[in-house]
Formats: sequence, structure tokens, C-alpha cells
Amino acid sequence: MNTKYKHIYFEIDEYWKTTLDSEKDVWVCYDNKTKSELGYISWYPSWNQYIANFNADAVFSQDCLANIIDFIKQLSTTPPNSPNQKGLAKASFKVDQL
Repeated sequence: MNTKYKHIYFEIDEYWKTTLDSEKDVWVCYDNKTKSELGYISWYPSWNQYIANFNADAVFSQDCLANIIDFIKQLSTTPPNSPNQKGLAKASFKVDQL
């Protein structure tokens, strides 16, 4: 599973998992250069899919948005018993092309 991209990277964060009371891992998105937290990717039970929730002052290029979409697609298609994503369920994710 790819978690590192040209300008951003993702890491599992136990604080957000506990804060959101999530059964699934919560992935924080960081800026490669500044290491600042840009937001997080989490499971949204009401929609039965992963969602992105970013800080109000975070800005993204088209490339970064494509990377975020790629990452969510990976989460959504990783088998539940995968070594990288143990316990994650398959979910659908639909996005219009950029």
C-alpha cells in the first residue's frame, strides 16, 4: 500500500481513532516539507465509505488531490485481512475525474 507521495504522506493515528471513536484506522495526511498535519482520512459509517476531512487552511494542487483519491481508493479496495490493513472492510468510492 502506497502511503508516501511527492508532496504528502499518510500515517495511522491512534489519537484520531480514539477521538472519533472509529472501529477502523484513521490516517492523518502530512505535508512532506513541513511535516504539518493537513487533515485525516477516516471511515464514515453513515455513508459506508472513507472520507477526507482537512484543515480549513489546507490547500491542495490537482496532483495532491489525485494522490488523496489514490490513497482512499487503496483503503477502499484493500482486503480485510491484508497485512497493511488488517480489519478494514471493502468500501466503494466514486470520484469524478479531475
